[in-house]
Amino acid sequence: MIRRVILNITLIVGLTVSALGFGVGIVNAGEEGVGFTITPPIFELKANPGDQLNDVISIYNNGSKGLDIYTVVENLKPIGEKGQVQIVFDEDEPLPSLKSWITIENSDFSVGPGETENIPFKINVPGNAEPGGHFVSILFGTTQNEMIGGSGSKVSQKIGSLVFITVAGDVTEDAKIIEFTADKGLYLTTNDYSFKTRIKNSGNVYIRPRGFLVITNIFGSKVDEVEIDGKNILPNATREIPIEYSNKKLFGPYTATLSLIYGGSNKTLNSSVGFTVIPWIPTTIVIVVLLVLLILRKRLWKAMTVLLGKSEKKIKKE
Repeated sequence: MIRRVILNITLIVGLTVSALGFGVGIVNAGEEGVGFTITPPIFELKANPGDQLNDVISIYNNGSKGLDIYTVVENLKPIGEKGQVQIVFDEDEPLPSLKSWITIENSDFSVGPGETENIPFKINVPGNAEPGGHFVSILFGTTQNEMIGGSGSKVSQKIGSLVFITVAGDVTEDAKIIEFTADKGLYLTTNDYSFKTRIKNSGNVYIRPRGFLVITNIFGSKVDEVEIDGKNILPNATREIPIEYSNKKLFGPYTATLSLIYGGSNKTLNSSVGFTVIPWIPTTIVIVVLLVLLILRKRLWKAMTVLLGKSEKKIKKE
């Protein structure tokens, strides 16, 4: 049970950082001088039923010691709304998976310090493969002898490449924005603004919505726009996509409109939210100045009234 929990934690962190973040996967195996990287961290492939695909994953030993590495292919599923994925060890769980389609020629190998090993693999797409998205992870791991609470269990460190395949046919592309909000309705600053977006993918293929955040003023004129980078959203998953925007010149009410496209047919997603910017420092200065002018005006008017009164009395006496 302890070993299973540690494996889950390691895999969630490794796959989130390397694959969905489009970075190079890195693992430190718990010992100084031990570590390796994999490239590419993600495969995005298209195929027809009955196709055979061939590709290669490169393993680089960036440590100072030789490594014995083993390879496994595992199902995965999305968890949370931050783009994480988790390995599914229970093969009975019904998931869209291409695990049985993948063959790795050299699943156990050694790689010396500073060396790179290229690992070929094949994907045989069945003739009756279901159209839509299929996804797994090809995992590479080392095993170290580490004591866990005196049990003598082994801790396995793994990182992996995600493999996404879209099989041609009757695919379903269906998504919607289920939340688009500004983190504040009223901003007392003119620097940074944050918007929260949550998109639900109800289709059977992964999507990557992309587009723009458009800022318009009270008259409907465009003030600014921000390009939105695409983020992968797996089928039947919801992903939160934070949007940061900076502009020091805003003052008053504005509307933020999110305009995205996704899928092979460029379907659209749109949503708007209003927000108001009243920068407190310049606003406070303006208010203070107006109050001072108002006070001075009253005093000046009073002084002028007194002066005019005295002048009228002097004229009457003469």
